[in-house]
Amino acid sequence: MKSFKLFSLFIILLVSEYSYSQLSGQLILNVSEIRNKNGVLRIGIYKDDSTFQEEKPFLVKSLSKDKLIDGKLTFSFSIDVGEFGIALLDDENENGEMDYSFFIPQEGFGFSNYFHSGLRMPTFENFKFMVTKNNSTKINLIIKYY
Repeated sequence: MKSFKLFSLFIILLVSEYSYSQLSGQLILNVSEIRNKNGVLRIGIYKDDSTFQEEKPFLVKSLSKDKLIDGKLTFSFSIDVGEFGIALLDDENENGEMDYSFFIPQEGFGFSNYFHSGLRMPTFENFKFMVTKNNSTKINLIIKYY
């Protein structure tokens, strides 16, 4: 009876892992134009325009800049399949928010596969992308500083 329970638990874990792998993909972030190793990179991953406008990402990650070489870093992690958009902050002083001086950002920022050139915030449509099952999705984030 005990071996049956262990076997059943093994099968459940195996099926769960297989099911999750069928519903996830690999996200590879290529971040460039990072000006220094100070602080951390903070990314917010959004599912739609309303959560982006409300600044309520469904997932937030802090990424170390320890391995910075020539202003570039690469990160990868698993994520569910679906449509997403990434907003990045180069939080150089690690206070968890963008710092401004006379309404001008004092820290770097970037968006997935989109280089922001204006003063107004982009819409989700500008930087959204799709993650498909069992595939790697490469995203370029070019940091902009004023």
